[in-house]
Amino acid sequence: MPIKLDKLRVWPLPAVVAWLAAWALLASLVSAQVDALLAHAFTRRFAQEQNRRSLSLAPDALRAIEAHGWPGNIRELENCLKRSAIMADGSQITAEDLGLPASTAASEEAVFDLRTVRDEAEKKAVIAALARSNGNVLKAAEMLGISRPTLYDVMHRLGLK
Repeated sequence: MPIKLDKLRVWPLPAVVAWLAAWALLASLVSAQVDALLAHAFTRRFAQEQNRRSLSLAPDALRAIEAHGWPGNIRELENCLKRSAIMADGSQITAEDLGLPASTAASEEAVFDLRTVRDEAEKKAVIAALARSNGNVLKAAEMLGISRPTLYDVMHRLGLK
């Protein structure tokens, strides 16, 4: 049986893009909250296993857990918290106890400084363009969509040679 096209509803592209962006944002927020909930559950379990009833997660540890991407998913989170529960000195697991990369733990504070974020993004783009062009400034400028003198100005401002 053929599909009747007169009943097919077509969504305008901006509405679809907005919906997908909202869905992606919601998914990332839910993921961070799920990570925090799992972290609390694992911490309680490992505290009971080691007879350390007062063991909990410090606020900086929670921020680090929420900021980390967890490429190994739940198993990586579980192993990280098990190791941290064993190695923690006090009654709280800190970000340092987790042993996550420093950039992950500090990334939340850096996000709010727009100038720093913009400079870091520009620096990464310039370095990538220069790498792809084998150090040829003119080709790198063309890749970035700016003039060669502008690229030199950007490189000077960012401290690149």
